[in-house]
Amino acid sequence: MNIEKVQQWRDALKKVANVSGWELKDRNESEFIVDIVKDILEMSSKIPAKSEIFKDLVGMDSCWNTLRFFMDKEPYGVRMIGICGMGGIGKTTLARVVYDLSSHEFEASSFLANVREISEKGGLICLQKQLLSELLKLPDSSTRNVYDGLKMIGSRLRYRKVLLIIDDAFDLKQLESLAGKHEWFGPGSRIIITSRDEHLLMTHGVDEVHKLKVLHDDEALQLFCKQAFKTNQPWKEYEQLSKYVVKYSGGLPLALKILGSFLYVEGIQLDYSSRDNDAHLSASAKAFFNMTNLRMLTIGNVQLPEALEFLPNELRYLEWHGYPSKSLPSNFQPEKIFELNMCYSRMERIWSGIKPLSKLKIMRLCHSKDLIGTPDLTGLPNLEEMDLRGCTGLCDIHPSLMLHKNLISLNLKDCTNLTTLRNKIATIRLRKLVLSGCSKLKKFPEIVGSMECLVELFLDGTAIEELPSSIQLLTGLILLNFENCTNLVGLPSSMDGLTSLRTLNLFGCFKSKNVLESFDRVESLEGLHSSGTALRNPVSSIFSVQNYQALSFLGSKLPQSSSSLYFPFPINSMKMRSSHTVALRLTSLSGLCSLTKLDISDCNLGEGAIPSDIGSICSLKELYLSKNRFTSLPASINRLSKLWIIELEECKRLQSLPQLPSNIEQVRVNGCASLGTLSHALKLCKSIYTVISCMDCTKLLNNNGSALSVLKENLEEVSKPIPHLSIVVPRSEIPMCFRYQNEGSSLAVTTPLFWHTRIDVMGYAICCVFNVHKHSSGIKSLRSYPTHQLSCHKKDSYISSYIDFREKFGQAGSDHIWLLYLSREEGYLRTWNFESQDFVLSFQSDSGPGLEVKRCGFHPVYKREVAKFDHATNLWTRSIDYNLNASVWSRFIDHLRELCQNGAQLNNMQESSTKHVIRFFIISKGKVETETSGVCEELSK
Repeated sequence: MNIEKVQQWRDALKKVANVSGWELKDRNESEFIVDIVKDILEMSSKIPAKSEIFKDLVGMDSCWNTLRFFMDKEPYGVRMIGICGMGGIGKTTLARVVYDLSSHEFEASSFLANVREISEKGGLICLQKQLLSELLKLPDSSTRNVYDGLKMIGSRLRYRKVLLIIDDAFDLKQLESLAGKHEWFGPGSRIIITSRDEHLLMTHGVDEVHKLKVLHDDEALQLFCKQAFKTNQPWKEYEQLSKYVVKYSGGLPLALKILGSFLYVEGIQLDYSSRDNDAHLSASAKAFFNMTNLRMLTIGNVQLPEALEFLPNELRYLEWHGYPSKSLPSNFQPEKIFELNMCYSRMERIWSGIKPLSKLKIMRLCHSKDLIGTPDLTGLPNLEEMDLRGCTGLCDIHPSLMLHKNLISLNLKDCTNLTTLRNKIATIRLRKLVLSGCSKLKKFPEIVGSMECLVELFLDGTAIEELPSSIQLLTGLILLNFENCTNLVGLPSSMDGLTSLRTLNLFGCFKSKNVLESFDRVESLEGLHSSGTALRNPVSSIFSVQNYQALSFLGSKLPQSSSSLYFPFPINSMKMRSSHTVALRLTSLSGLCSLTKLDISDCNLGEGAIPSDIGSICSLKELYLSKNRFTSLPASINRLSKLWIIELEECKRLQSLPQLPSNIEQVRVNGCASLGTLSHALKLCKSIYTVISCMDCTKLLNNNGSALSVLKENLEEVSKPIPHLSIVVPRSEIPMCFRYQNEGSSLAVTTPLFWHTRIDVMGYAICCVFNVHKHSSGIKSLRSYPTHQLSCHKKDSYISSYIDFREKFGQAGSDHIWLLYLSREEGYLRTWNFESQDFVLSFQSDSGPGLEVKRCGFHPVYKREVAKFDHATNLWTRSIDYNLNASVWSRFIDHLRELCQNGAQLNNMQESSTKHVIRFFIISKGKVETETSGVCEELSK
């Protein structure tokens, strides 16, 4: 018999058995057949014709064949395949071909295009939501942050065969958040990742990398002609020019397509980085500029050997990055031009006098560092966007710019030599004004007339000391950013004219003391960030604004008598004793009925400083209280039913935690050196996942069983135990009760045969002892700050668990233990099958060699009935207990009980001396009020 053939038939039959069909029931057969035909037609319509896809592509057949070969390997495994090459070489095109030709073979498919651009604009969360929506067919996912999305991807897709395309990845964090591990996806899944960075792909652990190459000359000419002439050969009069273009393109497909398209629409793009062949370049440039019908011209990475005497006046679009001259040609009069894009130019003045360019709408001159002043814009009545970012030499703003009637967006970010904007501003249609980083700008101009269209005003990083009272005319303003305005002393006494303001950022304005009084009656505010300010006593009305969704007072504290002092650096970076600082004073918080995030970290808050009515903020989800001086928290915190994270890091006087809210998921008390107990903290908890991180909580070292105590409380006192509980505390040894232990970072477990039939197993405890080396560095991956990361894996499972903590914690050199508890049901969901007789667990540092795992352990957790003697009543009582006692005697009793429950093993004991040892232990410990009697009863049976 051909064993291999039999196995192939088995696999095929399994596949067929999983294909869902149609059920007739009592339906009319003819209608039933019509429905089947419709479904088949719909499915077949999703299978594209290969000839149609390749019709307009050149040189893509061989690339597709290579990718298909990579995809066909290991049909029942999960494979990640990388496509790499320089920008414009065709990575996205090839990925789209793979998607179009293969997506019908999978249960679900998703094409995440432009990952680089989207992640910069909307963050990774929107990409995670798109992935989950397309692969799970959900209208919208409830992911609150990147970590939530990561958990959902890793748990919800592990049984689905999916095709996932991640296009233009450039950062490891993106890949870890979208396709972190092979085991996140079901058997047969394929993940295709395009990137310019081959090292990134290899670091992420892709299985194959396909490197794209530029087109050969004949293929390049064919692609160019398809775009320019809609044929496979150039027109005779353009034959020589076509060959030049192909040569300059270097065989890059995107450059050829753009060049061809521009020529087809009477435009040209010239992008050539080589310094050779200047004669050809000069001849080609003259040929372009002699084209009287030229409408579009794009030039980049070109240093022309001769200065330009003119540009075509018929241009509608001009883009020239790195324009070499000090100004545009004096005879250049492009009356029909609508966009002028001259970034990184060497211009000092764009033009002199007035240019009648009535159709010009967009001027981009960003990073033109030699630019001294802006031109007269009187002749540009329809200008809507002016981008002058990074023009570090700019010092002269023409008055027409600040009085333009149709300007919508003005960006002057990082114009570090700009000292004034003129005296008046009256841009009535302006929606966005960016002055961020204009470090010499001391005064904001007087607002004349209505500017109700202005929505966003960025003044962060400027030297502005105060604002004019006319700022109240900005009735449509939604965002006002003063971040790191270190000279800002005050604002007009009332800002109640800003009736639309939602977000106010005062971070780092450490000279501002009573600035919030100006916003006393601005009821539209939803977000306030006053971290690092001189704010000490916020007006009470601040805490009664019902629209607030986020409040941050991070670092809001001052040295005593600071009102007469000037500090040329942020307060929150000052190294001084807390006894010499004045704490932030808080009033009632009950009015903040919409608040979801509150950050009052590093505010020098002492005992009783947090109002007891904090529990009335029923909408609060995130609470940050780190680096304060209180010893306890208000008990009312347990009423915050929506709270999922509380952070108390480096609260060095904190001694205990109150009972935490029912939906708490993350408790971070790292660096709380006085914290002596975790007792009852999770008594009300009902969440499915909770982690308590207690790095460097040195007082917990005196409570060696702190992690086990929390676990026992969770099992014994909570009505519905947490199915996934993770605890990190200082400790250097595995708890004695752990049945399986091993030195190093992995553990092979072989369980007794009778153990798999037990019905009283509640879950499984897994742990490891680890150490963080001094001066070791973390990584920036899932969070905005460097962290150490430690993960736990079970061999042959796709799912892993992990913890992370800030880089600075654990550096003191003491060991810590990570205790992970999974309920029996949670183990099933994670495909962590602990009921097989043999399995392997391992731990690894995901942040490099700075974190070392020393030893690890595994322990099945089960409940049992315990008999105890009550001296007061002279009666034996029974209760429920768990096998988590740490003493040698308790461990012996646990093991003996297992032998009793498996009579066969006890009867097969060959050594009679062993029976005597058991009898001796029972008799000698008979007076100990433990569960000995229960064991004796089972022995007698």
